[in-house]
Amino acid sequence: MTTIKKARDIPLNKRIIAYLIVLCGNFFYCYNFAVVFTVTPNLINELGMDLKQTALLYTALGMGLFSGALSLSWLITRWGTKTTLILIAAISGLATIMLMAFSDFMSWFLLRFIIGFVLGGYNVAAATLILTLFPSNARGRLQAIVDCTFAAAIMALGALYAIYGDTQWQILLWFGGIPPLFIAVCMGFLLPNDRLITPFPDQQGSADKANLADKPASWRQMFHPSLARFTIICAVIAGLNFCGYLFFSGHLSLYLTNIRGFDAEAVGILWGATGAGSFIGGLTWGYIADKLGRRFNAIGFIFTAIFVGLYLLAPDSIVLLSVLGFAYGAALACTYSWVVYFSEIFPVHLRPMGAALFHGGRILSFFAPMLVALIAEQYGLAAGMALAPVAFIVASVLWYRLPETLTSSRYYKGYRN
Repeated sequence: MTTIKKARDIPLNKRIIAYLIVLCGNFFYCYNFAVVFTVTPNLINELGMDLKQTALLYTALGMGLFSGALSLSWLITRWGTKTTLILIAAISGLATIMLMAFSDFMSWFLLRFIIGFVLGGYNVAAATLILTLFPSNARGRLQAIVDCTFAAAIMALGALYAIYGDTQWQILLWFGGIPPLFIAVCMGFLLPNDRLITPFPDQQGSADKANLADKPASWRQMFHPSLARFTIICAVIAGLNFCGYLFFSGHLSLYLTNIRGFDAEAVGILWGATGAGSFIGGLTWGYIADKLGRRFNAIGFIFTAIFVGLYLLAPDSIVLLSVLGFAYGAALACTYSWVVYFSEIFPVHLRPMGAALFHGGRILSFFAPMLVALIAEQYGLAAGMALAPVAFIVASVLWYRLPETLTSSRYYKGYRN
């Protein structure tokens, strides 16, 4: 007979080890997401791609992330997070290594789609595991630390590009491919089977009733009249966030290289500054989300929009641009507790799908890089990147339309899922 454990009865050290393994995996999820943005100048100058083709590489990634988030969130409710995370880590590592075997656009397009598909489920699985193993008053900070690995990945990409960007940029791909294979093996030994665990109770009074296997889940339930509005808003603000990120960060290396005229070392420093800001900002916003509530962080998007505008107008000073890049990254990290927040809005058995809305919104951003490319042809790259503040401001307004889920927040108004 299968024994169901309560999460609170699992020793803390085992839960921390599981969390750290997920943390490492998330670093390489973020790294493999952003690596192509970093090496865009090399793809154009060495592999002969043009700006529209590099934009389509994101479209391929975005299509994969969107379809993967929808498909793998359903798979998590059937197979559990452990099996899903192992598959994601192994496939993403192999596909990243395979990129180096090809120089043609179509092969890169197909492989980036595959990478996107498996990565689309990582955030969902990681958030589901955090929701299962840890209490609600710690989830915002724990998810923020997980999301801070994106900042760490950006800093790592910046450092590696500063060293190898001019001559051996393929090393950046090797670094994104080999470690996930090792992490997949570690997951097999060190992650608990969440399908046999009863999650920690929420702060909303009643305990989470059981493990994921207790109730069938479907996307149709996410559009029940009582939930549809929240489903749509979560997806739209996630999409606007990705659009804003792609309008600006998705073209930052190319902008600094071809428009500002900086060399690989300077680009690496400036790219790394945004990552450093995101790391510090993520920890700060995560703390705020657990103290003042999940909705409070929406103000971060307003600051993000301001810093993007200042960056595009600033003179060619590495110091000034580093400061503005740091501030931009810190402000943008206001989203670092989103996956947990989106999950908390929905009933327990639908939480993997709530988390999946973080990537589900990517459908809005499929052609964001292409839009920048089209505008750049007529008005210059900076004009296309200037669309970012608009996306962030609209997202901030919509964010405030969602309910507060942290009961200890002064802004909590009694919402129960």
